[in-house]
Order: sequence, then C-alpha cells, then structure tokens
Amino acid sequence: MGDNKNIIEYAVIYKNGRPERFFLKASNNKVFDFIQPYFWLTDIEHTRKGNILEMDCLFSGEVWQGRQRHGYGYSAAHDVFCTLIYDCILALYKNKLSEKSLNELKSINTHDKRHELSDDLLNELRVLNDEICAKKWAK
Repeated sequence: MGDNKNIIEYAVIYKNGRPERFFLKASNNKVFDFIQPYFWLTDIEHTRKGNILEMDCLFSGEVWQGRQRHGYGYSAAHDVFCTLIYDCILALYKNKLSEKSLNELKSINTHDKRHELSDDLLNELRVLNDEICAKKWAK
C-alpha cells in the first residue's frame, strides 16, 4: 500500500455464521472524509444508519470498528459500503457532488473489501463535510 494512495479496507469477525464486528482501515487521514458523513447523520443516542448499527474510532483515525446488520444474499462488506455511500454520502451530498464524484461512488463494487478512492472525490467530500461542521458549530 503506497503512501500516496487513498485506500479503505474492510474486515469482519463472524460469530455463528453472522458478522459480529466489522473494521474499516484507512491508509491515511484523508479517507476519513469518506466515513465522516455517517457521523453527521448519527449521534451518541442514535447510532444506527442503514445496516450500520454503530461505529466508532478504534485507533487514532486510522481504524474504525462497528456492528452491522447483515442482509442475506449479499456480502457483509456490501452492507457497510452501501450504507456509507447511499445512506450517508449520497443522502447528504447527492445534489452537491460533481458528476465525476457521483460516477466514482456509483462505480464502487460494494462487494469488494478494498477500495482506492480518488483525491478529487475526497477533496470534494472534505469541503462538503467542512460546510456541515461550520454550520453545526455555529449554533
């Protein structure tokens, strides 16, 4: 894994044939901009969004852990990445993202456990995340 690549990887621990805990590992801090929309849509009292029941940081912004619901017939990675892309990112930013970023998000094979994200997408998400942060803390 090169330092200049924006990689997000998924791993899961199964118990009795079902996913018990999942982990997301980022190759660098920029990848957090892909995950942050989940945290804008949830809070301590309401951690559930889509198939993610809860998620928090496990290791200094590089590894997140969580619990998930699993839809039969799909991979466990699919459940988490679909929630991040469709229930979080596109729910917040669908009308604000460029066509290029929308196409990149929609072309992600959510069944894969490893994804490389472009700088353009992450930079665009960072700007949009910063706008929400500024509004949230201005209150």
